[in-house]
Amino acid sequence: MKKDYSKNISELVFDEDREMFPDEYMNLREKQKDGYFNVDFFRNTVFNPTCRGKREKYITPKVIWENRDKTISVSHNLHQKHADILSILFADNFGVSKPSKDGSFLIYTSLYHIAKKMGYANPSSSANKIKSFLTDMRHTDFIVKQGEEVITDTILGKSYYHEGKETFMIKVMGDSAKILAHSTGIKIEKKLNEKIVNIPDKYAKIKAIIRYILSNKCTEYGFTLEFFFTKFSIGQVGKTASRQQAKSKLKKLLRDTEDILSQFNIRYCVEKEKLFYQEKLDDISFKLPINTQKVADKILKQEEPHDEYSHYIGKKFKLNDIIFEVISITNINKENNTADIKMLNTSIGLIGVSKNASLSNLDRYISEFLY
Repeated sequence: MKKDYSKNISELVFDEDREMFPDEYMNLREKQKDGYFNVDFFRNTVFNPTCRGKREKYITPKVIWENRDKTISVSHNLHQKHADILSILFADNFGVSKPSKDGSFLIYTSLYHIAKKMGYANPSSSANKIKSFLTDMRHTDFIVKQGEEVITDTILGKSYYHEGKETFMIKVMGDSAKILAHSTGIKIEKKLNEKIVNIPDKYAKIKAIIRYILSNKCTEYGFTLEFFFTKFSIGQVGKTASRQQAKSKLKKLLRDTEDILSQFNIRYCVEKEKLFYQEKLDDISFKLPINTQKVADKILKQEEPHDEYSHYIGKKFKLNDIIFEVISITNINKENNTADIKMLNTSIGLIGVSKNASLSNLDRYISEFLY
């Protein structure tokens, strides 16, 4: 059989136009109406620990998290001002629309409101600056690669401005909405979010560290400074003297901001060079993701035919030492006994279609696999 892999599981689940299943839709609805957003934005270094700098594209996407078979990366550099705006959009907006069947929804706010929350002295004249930061995020890719599967998503979708109502609308597209449903969500209450946003620009590194710690669970073991040096690329390049100087600056910054850290139940231990999140704040909550595999199974089941060829569905066979599972049989030619066979490569999770494949051969492959 000639294999022509087209879509993988992730592409099926996060298809922008796919209608969501009821339980999947409910998970999203609960998150978006209560102001939850994807916790991975803060758990991973999507936003650099600075508050200045022009958005530029990385030569290759910057890897912000990885393990044995999964990497998360971003296409452009963003900083804490962008993070401020993102958190205001979700935690302190004017409201959200009910999601469409594909999950897409609108967030209502105003540029003046965002600028005011960010502490600009003249919010009216800062509208273009806020719009520029929003544009940066609209054109930055958030890339998740697991095995052979790649999901590419923009941090924010399209934007609309209603001059008469002076309302600014951000559209969260269907694929982004589905990713939210399939990710752990974090909710930061308005007052707490204001406290984070209002941390002075000169303490941008402290703000980034606070956001990371609050997006994780409390732990008695704490977070070492070496962990943050590596995570935020502090003192990782250059000559030994300059690397040490960068690390010493952060240590001093932590000592100088103990009062700020304490507002978030965070304590810096100079002797152990660790940060401890002593007790979870009541103003932060998390919501679990929907089960992605169950959704994928539902999508595949939708394609099952209910005719004389339905007995093939779900059957497995081996070809070239790879085990395949039949997903659907379409475009059947009874005269030639051929059909288009959609199948799942069970070893790598890719879905492909074998065009005009012999059903006689398929019967033989299935029989050989069984016996």
